[in-house]
Amino acid sequence: LNEVKYFLKEKNININEIFNLLDTDQDKELTKFEFTRNLKFLLGNRITNEEIDDALLIIDENNDNEISLREFT
Repeated sequence: LNEVKYFLKEKNININEIFNLLDTDQDKELTKFEFTRNLKFLLGNRITNEEIDDALLIIDENNDNEISLREFT
């Protein structure tokens, strides 16, 4: 999560913008695939799969394997 926060601050992107960027199918939910693939694309080697999995465990409050904008913010 720190890598994501750093990236957002570095690029001057707000949380809604990053959510919309990650939500490639624009269904207002981030699947694990979208979250993982797009964070890897944005952050490259600055984030590991383990860090992404840890972030998912924290962010996905209802454990439905999707992240809503409410959960993301």
